[in-house]
Amino acid sequence: MVTLGGLAAKNAILIVEFAKTKYEEWMGLVEAALEGAKLRFRPILVIGGILAATFIAVFLIPVLFPFVEKFIGKKKKRRRSSQNPRPSSSRIRHHPEPADREGPRGWNGRARRGKRGVQS
Repeated sequence: MVTLGGLAAKNAILIVEFAKTKYEEWMGLVEAALEGAKLRFRPILVIGGILAATFIAVFLIPVLFPFVEKFIGKKKKRRRSSQNPRPSSSRIRHHPEPADREGPRGWNGRARRGKRGVQS
């Protein structure tokens, strides 16, 4: 945001400098100001677009997120409950834990060694 404010200020300074130069070259005051504004109009529009995108990303999206999530979440719940009912607890199968989870290697993947560095 600070950078965007700096860019907007820089554009204003450039408009004034350009208008001052044209005014010193015997152009009318209003004509010089309008000429400077025309010259810097496109960069100002770009900055306005960046400001709008920043506003949308920082303020609008976080405000709209809960509403959209609530709306989409309700649709997903309805669709899931109508297509695939949840399995009952009797249908869920649990696999037993293996007796030796480490196997021939330790948790870090290195082979376990005995007292003298020989693999056991």
